Amino acid sequence: SVHWLARLFRERTGRACEARVSLAEEPDAQVGLAVFRIVQEALTNVARHAHATRVDVAVRGDARGVTLSVVDDGLGLAPEVSTHRHGMVGMRERALAVGGALTVSPATPHGTRVEASLPLAVAT
Repeated sequence: SVHWLARLFRERTGRACEARVSLAEEPDAQVGLAVFRIVQEALTNVARHAHATRVDVAVRGDARGVTLSVVDDGLGLAPEVSTHRHGMVGMRERALAVGGALTVSPATPHGTRVEASLPLAVAT
């Protein structure tokens, strides 16, 4: 599904988007949905605000959990742009809901990096 999101992004925006997925173990359905929705929202933000020419999406997983990153080469987060906006809050809440964490930071040399660390399964 992450590859599908990347293809859809390319088709809709005409911008380059590379997706790499490497999972040793499939996450449970709740974590998988969180990954999908976080990537979807991050790509939506790039399309709307970043003026990027390229986006790289990576999802990796092992026995410890799943990490994902969405990195663009756009304008980056302007100081006046709040990470408390609806889309940013939604991504962070999705990560927290499954026991994970999300960070948004500047990418090098420019752009934005969204990273999440999630467990393989939601603790019960």
